[in-house]
Amino acid sequence: MASLTPWRRSEGQRGSGQAPVTQLRSDWDRLFDRFLDDFWTPSGNGGGASLPIEVKETDDALVLQAEIPGMDPKDIDISLTGDVLTISGQKSEEQDEERARYHYTERRYGFFQRSIRLPLPVEPDSVEAESKNGLLMITLRKAESQRPKRIEVKGGGETTKR
Repeated sequence: MASLTPWRRSEGQRGSGQAPVTQLRSDWDRLFDRFLDDFWTPSGNGGGASLPIEVKETDDALVLQAEIPGMDPKDIDISLTGDVLTISGQKSEEQDEERARYHYTERRYGFFQRSIRLPLPVEPDSVEAESKNGLLMITLRKAESQRPKRIEVKGGGETTKR
């Protein structure tokens, strides 16, 4: 008949004084929280507002779209240095006249900054930015060398019948 031996923490394991199942649950919770923090807070963001983006390519340009709901375009700064586009700004918390007590909030406020290395050269003097309905659209015209060129096929003249 086999005897049951109680589980004991081996040497080298951190001692938290918690039961093994409680410790496992705590470790999973910390891992999950860290994943969500990384997901909602892009690198270089400093824990402030987030800036979800997408970049797509057309024949003539790269088009970057970023979600900026509730932001005033004058609070956004866009710069292009070499092949790195940087978008930064400040999302301010709305001030209530009355002192409100929040029970729950997922909105983010504060400074944000995203830097994106562009996948191909662009014309720095032809960058355009527009904000509409909470969406920032930045159009970066491709460098001439990156745009498709149509090449005409010339005929070799008339053919003769035999």
